[in-house]
Amino acid sequence: MKKNLLIAAIAAFVSQGTFAAATDASTDAGDISNPDHKPVTFAAETFSDGTDSDGYQKVDILPSTQNINMPLGIKLQPDDPSVWIRIDLDNAEFGPSSVLDLINEVVTASSGVEGIAQLEVEERKSGAGRSYVVFEVWAPAATETAGTPGTTNIYPDTTVISLVNSDNDYLVTEGATQITYSLFAEQIDAFQNNRDGVLSTFSAPFTAYAEANTGVFSVSQSEQALSASGFKEFANGDSPKVIGSLGIIQPTLLLGSSGSSSLINAADTSNAVVTVGNIIDSASSQNITITGDFSFGSWTLNTNSDCTTAGTATSLVKSEGNDSATAAIDLTAGNYHLCIDNTDRDKMNKGSYIATLEEADLTATIGELTYDTTSIDIDYLTTTPGYVQRLFLVNRSGKSVDFSTTFSTESGVEANAKDASSGTLAGNEYRVINVTDFVEFVGPKLRGGATIEVEGSIEVTTQTYNAESGATDTVKITD
Repeated sequence: MKKNLLIAAIAAFVSQGTFAAATDASTDAGDISNPDHKPVTFAAETFSDGTDSDGYQKVDILPSTQNINMPLGIKLQPDDPSVWIRIDLDNAEFGPSSVLDLINEVVTASSGVEGIAQLEVEERKSGAGRSYVVFEVWAPAATETAGTPGTTNIYPDTTVISLVNSDNDYLVTEGATQITYSLFAEQIDAFQNNRDGVLSTFSAPFTAYAEANTGVFSVSQSEQALSASGFKEFANGDSPKVIGSLGIIQPTLLLGSSGSSSLINAADTSNAVVTVGNIIDSASSQNITITGDFSFGSWTLNTNSDCTTAGTATSLVKSEGNDSATAAIDLTAGNYHLCIDNTDRDKMNKGSYIATLEEADLTATIGELTYDTTSIDIDYLTTTPGYVQRLFLVNRSGKSVDFSTTFSTESGVEANAKDASSGTLAGNEYRVINVTDFVEFVGPKLRGGATIEVEGSIEVTTQTYNAESGATDTVKITD
């Protein structure tokens, strides 16, 4: 045990100017004196709801995750008086049963080289819920061995010392925490944290808290249905296909674009980074709902990218109205591809598909079914008595083009396509079609909209004549 310091000895010691300035910084990113020192960041999703009454969460921080290193900040040699090192945690505490110590790198004596031993260190005080600790530190006596180097035990101010926590456990809040190193010449200043008595000090971020979940879990894809097949087959070079993939459920994107996260699982004592299973409730049995048009084909979620039997297929259960489909999947098992098998060659309708992970409450567009055509939308068609409506279709190219039409109506109204709603326009053809030959509306309101799909480019104009007023309304649909 060192004797109490004499005031005169302290004054002489400090006057030597051997301590490091507060602005000195290590170039080692692991040292807390380095401005680039990074905190250990825990995933918010892994903090338990069972934090204590002070709002603390128990976590482990292994030396392999973060060494709490720092320069000694003062030159020490045998017979120098003790110095006092205080380490404070803001918004954090040392574990209640942890044994704390300071150590330095030992240099073993070798041929022609003097060594240095461990500094003498003794914990003297901790308090305020173990949010700080004070150590007394001094240089041990030098040793000599006849004919061989011994130990000088002279420690420069750049000597790296490390805080050792026997249990590696800490109590931290859900916000940012900070660690502060302070060097004092006098015991009372260290105990009372008298900042006027500080010889050297620096602070660094200690832990942080961040959401790991990016909310992204899908890669959108599209398949193109061919007009030449009546929209019953997909484009596939010179060999049309009937099986397609409309997008990917890729759970690892929840961790980041690289498929992984650097955030630590607060519940893992080995400081492992988080996985999908750590951040998503019911990840291994997640209910997924996909909205879109399921009125055609057979739909599955397949682990194989080409939607073949080589993968594991999970059937999607269609809703009564065929406007959605559901399944339960394991998000920890890998990727799932939204697959359609149209072997029966149903006419496929274009549209988007949106996936929702029910327990995770996340939604994203997963894919789209498109046509190899130009779409021309007509907002208003009518077969109401007293009105005469006609369509003017013009193909100004020298090549023939095929076209087909789908219809949309308000609730309670049906639209039945008639022969004139599909066919071929010859090169440079101009065609006039009565709407009554184009569509039959059935219901209380004889009106609706239409989308003409064209394998090329045509001009479309509507003209509506009101027999009662004699007025004519002409609308150019295309530019």
